[in-house]
Amino acid sequence: MLRDNRFSDLILGPEGAWIRPQENTPLASDEGCTPAGGGNQVGSSLPGLLPIPPSMEDDVSAIREMIASQRPGKFYILRYDGLSLRGSRRESIDGEWHFLRRAMEGEIPTLQELGVHRDYCRLLLTPKLVRGGVLVIGEPGSGKTTTASAMVSERLSLLGGFALTLENPPELPLHGAHGKGICVQVPVDGDDFADACAQALRDAAANMVLIGEILDPQTAVQFVRLCVIGKLVISTVHGPNLVLGLERMADMISGASHGDRNGALSMLADGLSVVVHQSL
Repeated sequence: MLRDNRFSDLILGPEGAWIRPQENTPLASDEGCTPAGGGNQVGSSLPGLLPIPPSMEDDVSAIREMIASQRPGKFYILRYDGLSLRGSRRESIDGEWHFLRRAMEGEIPTLQELGVHRDYCRLLLTPKLVRGGVLVIGEPGSGKTTTASAMVSERLSLLGGFALTLENPPELPLHGAHGKGICVQVPVDGDDFADACAQALRDAAANMVLIGEILDPQTAVQFVRLCVIGKLVISTVHGPNLVLGLERMADMISGASHGDRNGALSMLADGLSVVVHQSL
């Protein structure tokens, strides 16, 4: 059974399926499986991939049927047999591919439970942090969204308030009451992200906004605009370290500002309150 295995990724192609177990974790039933990359195996550039074993073929078939019936967009969340899978759809020369990453199940952990140092926990949860941007930088799969979501949940529980999340798609169960506060999760199509951020500028009720991920210049600009109008804005961006993550933000902002890099750096300096880099 798929749910009985600890895995990070599931890849479905037109002619096969592959799974990536978590590091140092063998599959519950992986007899005869060999890592992808040998011979003519697909996935030679993805270390640790294994062909789906026979014991999981029924699960994979059921997931394929769910995808075919739901016809999700380019990015989506699929819930199957107690699992939450974050998916992306790609068209290739041989058909449709789906890349599914296992998301966290159950309640959102606290920052301390995630292993965040107590000094950073105090910094991210202090009542004095009421406006400006909190940017979580890290490589894909490093848990940036989980950290950002944990911060939103814990601040609502401790301090109250109203949070609005803009995500594509919503990943963790933030919607609803959290102690003294409440959160509303809004699914946003990828092409409408900047517009959704612009609408949040006019939403006086929300004192905290989570932007799931900054991927384009327009969203980067709207992020810093939200930061300087008095809201606490939390988001994530890809980057192997703090410097390169901030440089990527500056590049995106300057790209939307006719190449004005000095202006982009000034906007970041005015808008950001906390920058965190994390890795697993």
